[in-house]
Amino acid sequence: MEDLIKYLASQIVSKPEEIKLRTEEKDRIYLYYLTVSPEDMPRIIGKKGKTIQSLRHLIRIRSFKEKKKAVIVLEEEPEKASGD
Repeated sequence: MEDLIKYLASQIVSKPEEIKLRTEEKDRIYLYYLTVSPEDMPRIIGKKGKTIQSLRHLIRIRSFKEKKKAVIVLEEEPEKASGD
């Protein structure tokens, strides 16, 4: 599942090398925390959230086939402190 999420996200963003994905399991639900660069957040969200909705829908279909429940959580990368 992680490979699919990373692949789909890498096709959307302009900086695929900055994609981070971590997984947690809570109450038999797999949570996939997706982090992309701040410049790519608008791309991964899309107009009116359509892109992230589509990504979540595809993962839901895949997880149904694997008899799991999977959720993608989009996380913002913390702002890097400038050396001022």
